[in-house]
Amino acid sequence: MTGHRKHRQIPQWLIIAIGAAVGIAALIWSFGLHDDTGDALIDKDTAPILIALFTATGTILGLVLQRTRAVEHEVKPNSGSSMRDSTNRTEQKVDALVDAVAHLERAHRQQGIDIVQLREDQQQTRADLSGQASDIRGIRKDIGHVADAITKGTTS
Repeated sequence: MTGHRKHRQIPQWLIIAIGAAVGIAALIWSFGLHDDTGDALIDKDTAPILIALFTATGTILGLVLQRTRAVEHEVKPNSGSSMRDSTNRTEQKVDALVDAVAHLERAHRQQGIDIVQLREDQQQTRADLSGQASDIRGIRKDIGHVADAITKGTTS
């Protein structure tokens, strides 16, 4: 166990209740505001608008709190280390992958060069063999002429 508490999401009914409580507090507060002469500082038409704004603000703040906790839970690593440590480890892994890809690219490039060289060597070997075959045909012809001359010379 790393000592982290499990993340529990704030129920939406609780957020709405907080918004309603803020609205009720605003209502009570607005009715208690009077000047030195005892007149209400907020008239009866403005009070409901302010109460609705306070209630909505309380609910929105509760939702923001809920979303903030959800985001915090998502970015907080489970291993107990900091987000920076996790990011550093990820960067190291990415760097290792980049190095491996660079090595593979160099090896691939070298293989391409080797293949081109092998093709050139094969073409040269074919040309050499073709020349040797032509030489062998010429030698056979010469042997044939010599053999004919010998047979003609022995028969005459």
